[in-house]
Amino acid sequence: MSEVEEFEKSLDAAKSLFVRGISKHVTAEQIVSHFSAAGSINEWCYHPTNRGIIYVTYGDEIDAQNAVRRLHQSELLGVTISVRPLNYNKNIKNNKSMIERDSIITRNIIKKQNKTKGEHVAYANHGMLINGDLYPIPQGRYLLQLLKLSLSCDFHVKSLLSQLIFTKSNNNDNNKEISESYACFNGMLKAGNYLGINWSDETVQVNVYVLGDGVQPFTSILLAALLPTHYRIYSIDPLLKYSKEQLGEDNVLAKRINMYPCLSEEFEIPVDDNMGISVLIACHSHAPLQQFWDRVRTKKIAISMPCCGKDISLLSMSPTLEYEDYEVWSPKRKIYIYSSL
Repeated sequence: MSEVEEFEKSLDAAKSLFVRGISKHVTAEQIVSHFSAAGSINEWCYHPTNRGIIYVTYGDEIDAQNAVRRLHQSELLGVTISVRPLNYNKNIKNNKSMIERDSIITRNIIKKQNKTKGEHVAYANHGMLINGDLYPIPQGRYLLQLLKLSLSCDFHVKSLLSQLIFTKSNNNDNNKEISESYACFNGMLKAGNYLGINWSDETVQVNVYVLGDGVQPFTSILLAALLPTHYRIYSIDPLLKYSKEQLGEDNVLAKRINMYPCLSEEFEIPVDDNMGISVLIACHSHAPLQQFWDRVRTKKIAISMPCCGKDISLLSMSPTLEYEDYEVWSPKRKIYIYSSL
């Protein structure tokens, strides 16, 4: 028996997870914070021979299963991680008919030689490499996350998400909006990792303002389903035609989402908005982000993904982070993250 096999045998398989893709820059506090979002952790440790792999053991099996559902293919310090039960890989090997390739986090590029054209083709993290040039291709990661979310939500939330997703006749529009909204949520996670913010800390009040949310507040509803329950979410758009009644009286989201069919310039920021953190979301928004930013008096973060109104969705200050999210089904996929922290 190898050192690794002997070590894994000492762990509680039902409560332990095998996690790949850990950045060498991540701290112990960031690991604990990330995995505590799914439940109470008993302990965690590095792989005996590979610092890119850790083992996380939870207090009970339910928390461990919840962590797999919530944290697999999540991002920790900007790196997508794989979160699987301890014996997951062994079970695959024992089942010859089951084939799975976790291409999103593959570290070693799988190279193929095209003998007729002499082209080197490889599968990479966000697409394909052809003769050394990267051609980004959406992996459908956000669609998969929405499916996982729908399985974990209560009946009312499932119904609400389904209603919004299938209202349009063009499925490509649905895919585009889902990917854009998820990209903004992912931007919040990236900002938290970079700035050291624990978004699950219930002692900190977080107000999320979604500017230019659209006729139907899909981004706000998705954020309400994904974010902790103590967050307050404000959907702001003059074209907004959705109402609290359509959310349903028994829907848990109805108490968390506040809808305002008005211009962002006309929106009155709540008088008690003097503590905690404010998060401004401009997801292909046409609202003047700078004007709203200047009126917010708390510590604040802005997540902006400009579309045709590029200048109006940017701030005069330099962004803390900027990157392109290739999971967005649109050429307008650049994310700008601003912070006053």
